[in-house]
Amino acid sequence: MLSLLWVKVWDFVSNAGKIIFAVSIILWALSYFGPKQEAEQWVATDVEMKTLIYPL
Repeated sequence: MLSLLWVKVWDFVSNAGKIIFAVSIILWALSYFGPKQEAEQWVATDVEMKTLIYPL
């Protein structure tokens, strides 16, 4: 009984680990190679919009 439970838990953890690792690599690549200048411009625009909208 416990050995069957252990096998199922280990199978789930190993499969989830593969997915988590793959998603981590994808997110790292997107953040490392993503748009640098455009992102900075988006942040600046967001800050400007918040200062205009906040008093409303």
